[in-house]
Amino acid sequence: MVSEAHRVMSQRVQDTKFCDEEERQWNTRLLYILEEYEFIGDFVRCTEDDFYRKTSIGRNTMARLKAFLASHGLSLGMTGAVVESWERPLA
Repeated sequence: MVSEAHRVMSQRVQDTKFCDEEERQWNTRLLYILEEYEFIGDFVRCTEDDFYRKTSIGRNTMARLKAFLASHGLSLGMTGAVVESWERPLA
């Protein structure tokens, strides 16, 4: 059985709605910041500091990203069994 976390980690970043329709500008901003990643599982190992160093992400955008991940049982800087057992889908 595939866990909810693995299902979300296997979603393509570009196909993901990170925010409600009313917050469309935040979704667009997140898609721009995450464009180098193909799947959500590709970036959950990154820490908040990694994002601040590598991108121009702001505090509000970071808060929305973290809220999205938390709503699916994920977080930035993940380690452990959930991340280690995730198999990246074939592109």
